[in-house]
Amino acid sequence: MTRRSGTTLMEVLVAVSVFAVVIALTSRLYLGSVSVQGAADRAAWSTIHVETALRRLRADVWNAAELRITGEGALKVVRGDGAAVTYGVHATWTADGADDDTFGTPALRRTVATESDAGDADDAVTEMPLPEVLRFEAVDAGTVRVLMDDAAVTLVSELRRLRRTSTGGAR
Repeated sequence: MTRRSGTTLMEVLVAVSVFAVVIALTSRLYLGSVSVQGAADRAAWSTIHVETALRRLRADVWNAAELRITGEGALKVVRGDGAAVTYGVHATWTADGADDDTFGTPALRRTVATESDAGDADDAVTEMPLPEVLRFEAVDAGTVRVLMDDAAVTLVSELRRLRRTSTGGAR
């Protein structure tokens, strides 16, 4: 009797089992790298949102004639041109701008109130999403500190500082 060459059922089962283990490990590695990439993208966008919001805030504070914290914890900036800009943290931000208490992230709401020639109030509202809630703290009449979960940024009104310097004292 001659032996035929070929594979037995046991050899096929071992080969399929090894292949299944390799596929499972590869898919797990792939899904892990996709998850890390997604987290990195979210962190990058969060950083961009915070930088954009702080850049806008810094520009308004730099030219501020007056800074004060309102009763609601918002920052009111009276610019040198007389326009009032209010920064407040809004509970949630959604892409379409609609209020929704169950979805979204905190947002920094910037409201610019100007008087038109007819004497009507004209408010322009901008919302910037934030990765965390921030708070405002008055340091003195021309300085405000922006407090976040793990950082603090101090902003100084250059216009107010220059006025103090030119008049020879605090104002």
